[in-house]
Amino acid sequence: MLQFFCSVALLSGDPQVLLKEGISLYQQGQYREALRRLEEVARLSEGKANAHALREDALFYIAKSAFALHRDNQASQQALILLDQYAGTKYFAEAIQLLYEVGVRKIDTPAKFLLWDVTRADEGLAILEKLLKFDPNGPLADDTLYKMARTHYERGEFDVAREQARQIVDRFPRSEFREPAMLLVALCAEKGSRGASYDVSGVRTGMGDAVRAAADAKDPRTREQALAYRKSFENTLAESEYRKAIALLKYGDVQSAVAVFRLVKEQHPGTPYAAIARRALDLPELKELAQEYGEQR
Repeated sequence: MLQFFCSVALLSGDPQVLLKEGISLYQQGQYREALRRLEEVARLSEGKANAHALREDALFYIAKSAFALHRDNQASQQALILLDQYAGTKYFAEAIQLLYEVGVRKIDTPAKFLLWDVTRADEGLAILEKLLKFDPNGPLADDTLYKMARTHYERGEFDVAREQARQIVDRFPRSEFREPAMLLVALCAEKGSRGASYDVSGVRTGMGDAVRAAADAKDPRTREQALAYRKSFENTLAESEYRKAIALLKYGDVQSAVAVFRLVKEQHPGTPYAAIARRALDLPELKELAQEYGEQR
């Protein structure tokens, strides 16, 4: 009987009847049948001033039905049309939530093929970016930014990840994601300096970020992790300077090497490289130069 009524409703072409039935079918979990009616309502009501409210309802339930069927592209497209065409829609919060869930599902779902995985993640990031344009300071904004930042970090896009994590730190002081974001800011600065030409300025920036994170953290675990990052980054800096000193020795520039060894010893005293630098400065052939350099300073 219900199928007969549904067929009659479709044939009648009455948008109000179709909408009522589409919503009823959605609530019963018959999403495919709901979509057929709701899409017809959207088609019949498009561009008609007297059907404005009908179209708003139809777009929302099309998005919900598509999402239930895992048709993520259709769901996000309809939610975006709803938000774009109906400023102040009664479905605003639910449409934002739907975009969030679609975006997260796309960036989190494991894939069988790398190319497909990257494309799907790109789509998810684009959806979350649009969510933030519609609701930049809403209840999901900090969560959205953090998930985007983590995704960019995992893809090696450290500058983008750092900028997004920094937004959380600066704009959402009470967010549960603020402390993880502070750590991410520090990590991104250090990771971003790696590459064909290693630039230790990024490591110094990361070390400063880690110090600030440790100072600002309320959670002891965050403070402990930040201090661990700081120690790791300082070791990296000390190693870089130590290797520079060794290279100077190989080129015969003993005086400059002594200066760098002293820098490692004085600026990074808690690192293993400071101990190595002290032993190097105690070698007979370097000790005299080290003493002369100390007097000149």
